[in-house]
Amino acid sequence: MVINSIRIDSVLDYPKKIYLARSKSSKNLRQILNIDAIEFFLDDQQVERINSDQLSFVEQVKACMNAELIVCPIGAALTNMIFAPAGCKIICLSPYYDDANYFYYTNLAATLGHQMNFVLGPQAPGDQHPMHKSYSIDIDLIKTFLN
Repeated sequence: MVINSIRIDSVLDYPKKIYLARSKSSKNLRQILNIDAIEFFLDDQQVERINSDQLSFVEQVKACMNAELIVCPIGAALTNMIFAPAGCKIICLSPYYDDANYFYYTNLAATLGHQMNFVLGPQAPGDQHPMHKSYSIDIDLIKTFLN
């Protein structure tokens, strides 16, 4: 199931396991190369896909207020963790590179009382700056953190 528009009145009716998807039409240069396989896996694990870039701010807040698990590529949508209840498990999908600063989201999650896990994947070759290179993620690593 993909949630593009939320009209549920009670926050308690929202899914507890959510994936904040990055739209394939996003102008974000940093894409996950094997996203179709990851989304298929998350669908199979009953993690509800939410296209946050198609929701209003209020809808994004509501979508996260009942979350016990948030899976999200690194980026702005990940900051929606501030609306999740303390103790939420966060799985951040991110490229690996030597000079990355992973502490921004880790510090935010710790302040909120969340459990933050990074699943790092190799960057694709190319001339882009390392902050903007696409990357792939090993699904078995996601499985490790889901269990």
